[in-house]
Amino acid sequence: MRNDESGGEDVKDDILPGGRATGDALHRAIDELMRLDDVNAAIGGGGTLREIVERRLKNGGILDLPSVSDPSAAVEKAAALIKTALTAPYPIPNGAGCAVLSAVPKSDRASEMEFLMSCDPKAGGEPWDRIVKTNNLTRAETPYRIRGFMDLVFRLKNDGNHAHPYRYYIVDWKSDTLESYDSESLRRHCAEQNYLLQSQIYSAALDKYLRGILGGRYDRELHFGGSLYVFLRGGAGVFLNDGNIFP
Repeated sequence: MRNDESGGEDVKDDILPGGRATGDALHRAIDELMRLDDVNAAIGGGGTLREIVERRLKNGGILDLPSVSDPSAAVEKAAALIKTALTAPYPIPNGAGCAVLSAVPKSDRASEMEFLMSCDPKAGGEPWDRIVKTNNLTRAETPYRIRGFMDLVFRLKNDGNHAHPYRYYIVDWKSDTLESYDSESLRRHCAEQNYLLQSQIYSAALDKYLRGILGGRYDRELHFGGSLYVFLRGGAGVFLNDGNIFP
């Protein structure tokens, strides 16, 4: 599931146009980068970042759009947005300090992590009861099965827990074009675009996954960190959500 790049497009970008096609191309470029062994080497020089971005924009038809008068400038801007997003120090939910995503080792990150969840809306129970209640949904609006991809899941060391010394986080890339990327504007935009619902579903999926792989070692308070929305066009603009959908 993906529900982004659809809002705020009344704000125009004369260099890199908005819209779903551009968003998909940026997502694919970041995914390709995050699957490399050394992300910092790829974005630090040698042309790897630019080559990936140019290829993804070209494959998506972005560079052939009539609104793109300077394809080279569009590539440079997209590459700069991605580099900033991957190298900015982000404050981590639940007060766990800061993290630079490009510095997270390959062994501690998973890009485009797939999930599949099934539920019986009539049966109730957590986390579906809470998701339905907090989003003013009805049981009839709750799907029986949800399949999706989390843009990025990564983990950081949590030395306070000896049973499994890691805490896990979700990142969702957003390429929405907005007038402002201040915290209040991002919070309002996330609510309007149902990004909070999206985060709750992702959180439930990651919680289920961690419970499955860690078994009796899993402690939600210690191992589930929360989620970050990274707005690519907002520089280091990011909306944090601790993903606390649980009782």
